[in-house]
Amino acid sequence: MPGGQRLELMLPGLEGRDYAVTSDQDEGYNCIAWALWDDRRRWDPFDELGAYWLTDVPRDDALRTVQLMFERLGFAICDGDAVEAEFEKIALYGIDEMFTHVARQLPNGRWTSKLGTDVDIEHDLQDLIRRRSPSASYRYGEIVGYMRRSRRSSDANP
Repeated sequence: MPGGQRLELMLPGLEGRDYAVTSDQDEGYNCIAWALWDDRRRWDPFDELGAYWLTDVPRDDALRTVQLMFERLGFAICDGDAVEAEFEKIALYGIDEMFTHVARQLPNGRWTSKLGTDVDIEHDLQDLIRRRSPSASYRYGEIVGYMRRSRRSSDANP
């Protein structure tokens, strides 16, 4: 099955949408890492031996915990997904009070996501929440908030 069809089966909201696969599958990093411009390691609160996590942040998947982790890295809660040239922005997804996914905004207003240990894609923000997914690992829920931090001059995608 071609890659696009496989992704659309896992994430039906992508079907018929204008998304693009931007990397090959890579188990070395995940969506949190990708949101932080880190494609060399996974950020995972549950994998104490094989993944990275901030030492002063609890090891759980509560939405508030993940927000705290991003706050420690300079992000602050903000309103909406409008492009702000001086800020990099992320969108947090969740189900109830549980964190499920994070996407990073691109300068053109579209979004980029690492899909678990699968591929990276460029997509519209709502594409990952439309319709139900038959795959439990790709049920991202709803967008539950936005965060932003000032762009650094070292960002690869200013």
